[in-house]
Amino acid sequence: MEKFQIEAPTTIAKIRHELDAEWNNYVIKGIEPRKIRPQILKSWHRCHDLYQIDPALRKSPVRLSPEELQVRRARNEALHAGRAFFEELTRILADTGHVLALFDADGWMLERDGDPALSEPLEEINFVPGANWKEEFVGNNGPGTALAEKRPVQIYSSEHYVEAWHPWVCSGAPILDPVSHEPLAVLDATGYKETVHPHTLLVVAAAARAIEREIGRLQVLKDQQILHHYLNLAAGRLSDGLLAVDHRGRVLQVNPAAARILQLKGELNTLDACPPLRQVLLPALYQSRPQEAPQEREIYCPQLDRYLMTVTFPIVQEGQTIGAIVLIPDRERRPRKAAADDAVRPSVRRAGIKRAGVKYAFDDILGESPGIKQALKLARLAAGNNLPVLITGDSGTGKEMIAQAIHAASARAGGPFVAINCGSIPQELIQSELFGYEGGAFTGARRGGNRGKFEEAHGGTIFLDEVSELSASAQVALLRVLQEMEVVRLGGSAPTTVDVRVIAATNKNLRRLVEARTFRHDLYYRLNVLTIELPPLRERREDIPILAEAFLEATAVQLERAPLRLGPEAMAALTAYHWPGNIRELKNVIQRAAALCERPIIRPQDLPPEVRGATRSQEWRRSSSAWNREREDLLDLLRRNSGNISETARQLGVSRMTLYRRMKKYAISKSEIFGASPS
Repeated sequence: MEKFQIEAPTTIAKIRHELDAEWNNYVIKGIEPRKIRPQILKSWHRCHDLYQIDPALRKSPVRLSPEELQVRRARNEALHAGRAFFEELTRILADTGHVLALFDADGWMLERDGDPALSEPLEEINFVPGANWKEEFVGNNGPGTALAEKRPVQIYSSEHYVEAWHPWVCSGAPILDPVSHEPLAVLDATGYKETVHPHTLLVVAAAARAIEREIGRLQVLKDQQILHHYLNLAAGRLSDGLLAVDHRGRVLQVNPAAARILQLKGELNTLDACPPLRQVLLPALYQSRPQEAPQEREIYCPQLDRYLMTVTFPIVQEGQTIGAIVLIPDRERRPRKAAADDAVRPSVRRAGIKRAGVKYAFDDILGESPGIKQALKLARLAAGNNLPVLITGDSGTGKEMIAQAIHAASARAGGPFVAINCGSIPQELIQSELFGYEGGAFTGARRGGNRGKFEEAHGGTIFLDEVSELSASAQVALLRVLQEMEVVRLGGSAPTTVDVRVIAATNKNLRRLVEARTFRHDLYYRLNVLTIELPPLRERREDIPILAEAFLEATAVQLERAPLRLGPEAMAALTAYHWPGNIRELKNVIQRAAALCERPIIRPQDLPPEVRGATRSQEWRRSSSAWNREREDLLDLLRRNSGNISETARQLGVSRMTLYRRMKKYAISKSEIFGASPS
């Protein structure tokens, strides 16, 4: 845990001076800092490169309505489980010039208490209940950066990327789910920079850990109650399927009949393995007014090509839904002619592709933006040969869709398409997964050995997602396969010839990894023969309406709802949002809105708060005529002064630093001043 060591007033003054200088160099002049903590520098890079935060921001730009805030407060278990800890820590910090605040996992402040003298200045920056303090909205800060990094962090004065937060020091610690270790909330203590003390972070982190333990204790009690209901329903129902889930959709129990009916394989920890059931449970688990009455629903399961009747029994405790039991009577329904899944992938059916794992062809990849058109052009060229392909792009941009489309359009379409995520398999098992193993190669190995993914893909295509996560030894083995087209199973010595086309994908810069010597240069050049770069969704905004309408049409069919459409205000919000999760996030947002909206037209209130809040931010920053007019006036003055910063600042009556800040705000570069077009 990084922290300050404050020893004397002269030390504090020196730290402030150095931080101010580093902030000015990075934010105003674009010079990489040298004396900033790595954790802070990493957050500055996110603010500048990923979120494009305006350092001249004056307050948090998004805020919940009172009704939305009340719903989030009611649902947040950390707020209820940690009530006693919150009140005790507030009492401790009351005389130290701090306020204590609790935020949910989406960055919304749920509660704030502490020194009343800080109320007015904090209200000026919108550090109040209902405001959002995630990094993507307001830059780095105690609660937002603790959420981003999932660890305690203290941010002091000009370590904040946004200048308006410089008077403050904040100490944030995430409250993690005891099982998944994902953030449930963040606890934060904020005060003026003159009150900074490293022990504040230790106290806040200790309180967060105490709340985690209390959440874990209460979850055990809730799970016991859910399983009690499960056992009561299971009595005498040997042939009916039963699943018990908690309020997060985590599966606690599945009986053999449910596993048989749903054709579940292996352990089922979440409902992601059965999306139709997830759609059934979302309204039951997250309804604003919990109902205890059983809810019947018929769902279509594409993997079974049949309809199932489900009965959901919500379990309510003290006005809160803590889980549910799903009953699936064992009686088959007549398959309908048009399956919901058919509406999503018509081109794959037209092509006659039947192989497992291949769902998409080029006709399924939608978009008219120059970036996606260029990517598809290269992908179609790649489909005409057998050279290795490297697909790059942020997470959620559709790299596997492109890989499947290349395979489906290639001469190998009749062969298998085998996908493997190199980052999801433990490094000690990756070689046995890729290349197979002989019987007795290690403890637990099958007696007759096992084929690896390369042998399974013989005659077809293997897709290596997150290839940058391969260990050094796995990189060596993969390089041999690419060179010789032979695999040697773990524990064996005889090579097996394979005929495989390799498509790799990564969301990291492999060239930089090569320079850092964490990725082999010879393997990089073997993979990087044909490179296809997929643009993030924020760089192809003209495609958002096309994708959103397609997802909405398919989701309405899956939910067996009448056709839905997006209202103009909702579409404007979708187009304005920056989509850090890219196409995957857009699809999830559309599915959520379609599942929860009560009208045939989706409105802004049906979208998540962070999405609908983007419209105001986008209009303020980019779309307003005032913004464009001010930018053009400043650019014209700079050009008339031949880019002379001092003279321009003098004519405007501002300091050079203020002028640099305005240039940053309006994205004015030196190349644009001297005649080049803006990027």
